Amino acid sequence: MKYTFELKRQVVEDYLAGRGGVLLLAKKYGIPGKSLVHQWIKAYREFGEEGLRASWTKETYDAVFKEKAVRLYLSSGESYEEIAARMHIKNPATLNRWVREYEMQGVEAWIPKKRGRPRKQK
Repeated sequence: MKYTFELKRQVVEDYLAGRGGVLLLAKKYGIPGKSLVHQWIKAYREFGEEGLRASWTKETYDAVFKEKAVRLYLSSGESYEEIAARMHIKNPATLNRWVREYEMQGVEAWIPKKRGRPRKQK
């Protein structure tokens, strides 16, 4: 189920103003479970209102950016969440995937590959 930006903002504002806990607000606004409310609060704290807006475009990151984020994660001892917030990556799971790809294939994992069927030779 998709939730509007206005609803997300209202839930977060209510939480930050002390008008209820996560579970109470989830029940009040008909949100199944409290984990979604936690995600909205975290996104708001890290990115402001932009963190609550639905993104209609897929974020793309180049290989240099990915390598920088992965190396920072591997060298710093910080969590995926901390590095993702610092590098403005909305989803920490994205960084987790990059680390796994890097450990398996190195930077070659992010070099674009030709897609589709090869052309016929005449």
